[in-house]
Amino acid sequence: MDIHPFTILGWLGLVITALNLMPAGCLDGGRIIQSIYGRKIARRTTLATLVILGIVSLFNPTNPIPLYWALIIAFIQRDAERPSLNELLEPDDTRAVLALVALFLMLITLIPFSPSLAGQLGIGA
Repeated sequence: MDIHPFTILGWLGLVITALNLMPAGCLDGGRIIQSIYGRKIARRTTLATLVILGIVSLFNPTNPIPLYWALIIAFIQRDAERPSLNELLEPDDTRAVLALVALFLMLITLIPFSPSLAGQLGIGA
């Protein structure tokens, strides 16, 4: 089956955007978590993201990408975002829901489907 080059570019754009939405450090996902839940929860999600990436890289040694991202986050992006000028006001419910939808889209973009699971969901052959 031939795949159009724009399909590959679109998929690559989705994956890069999803990697940036990981809830860790100064990545956009970390900023989302900090704006909704605060700095304490943002630090915990950064640690949880690092642990999950480490576990994934241990169970899948043929794919080094999770290990690379764990190292990038651990050494470059691990610090929390600088506090904003006005941390007294929390985002309204609409913005919080949109932020959580963005994080959910990150999850479904990055979680790989096995062929049997894709067949059960009706999205594979």
